[in-house]
Amino acid sequence: MATLNLLPEEVQCPNCGVELKLSEEERTRRQFTCSVCSESFTVKPDARYCPECGAEYQPNMIECSDCKVPLVEALRDDAPEQEPENYLEVMSTYNIGDLAVIKSVLDGERIAYYLHNENFHALNPWIQPVKIFVREDHMETARELLQGLELHVMAISLTTEHEDGDDEKNS
Repeated sequence: MATLNLLPEEVQCPNCGVELKLSEEERTRRQFTCSVCSESFTVKPDARYCPECGAEYQPNMIECSDCKVPLVEALRDDAPEQEPENYLEVMSTYNIGDLAVIKSVLDGERIAYYLHNENFHALNPWIQPVKIFVREDHMETARELLQGLELHVMAISLTTEHEDGDDEKNS
């Protein structure tokens, strides 16, 4: 993981082509002025980083999707290392409406998750369900939050209301 997103020690001026030796400050700030043509340049970073979890993002991203904090161009040396995480399947669904509710519940509790088959599911929802995976350390909390949800098959509720107002589960 790149802890500092420094420019190289030597660069070529984009304007006049002369080789320049950069100072540590220029390398760190990613800004330099050519000593020959006097043009100033700022080099945009190749990536942005979350100062909380250390995750790497594309340079056009502005906020960490997990921590909800602004991204930075370089990490401090004491920033946490990003560890590979173990994810386990917590549930699956065929219903895109249920998926929206599940995502909302997990997002509301800031539980890290990923979805398997979400885009494929949009093509043909009956072939495979969308599988929801959460980090192993969030599994117990996720199960507790999701166990009370009344899930549906496609957009059809498994509960029907009779004329007398009683609810009955379909078998």
